[in-house]
Amino acid sequence: MKLQFLIITLITFTIFFIEALIHYNFGINSEKSHKTIQLWNGYYLHIPSILEAAHISLIVFIFASITGYISAYIIHHHLD
Repeated sequence: MKLQFLIITLITFTIFFIEALIHYNFGINSEKSHKTIQLWNGYYLHIPSILEAAHISLIVFIFASITGYISAYIIHHHLD
């Protein structure tokens, strides 16, 4: 059980880090102005457009699916 937890954690971290880099680059390369909500001390939450939100959702779904598939494959083929 401990080994499964460690493997799933490592896979999830790796895949989500790659996903985060993609989202970061979308944000950096976006030249559109966004609606913002001030949180505190000059920190703002930028609200993406509907199209950008759709892209984000698609990427999250794809990377969540990849994480699930890799985790299931490793557990089924190497830990059972």
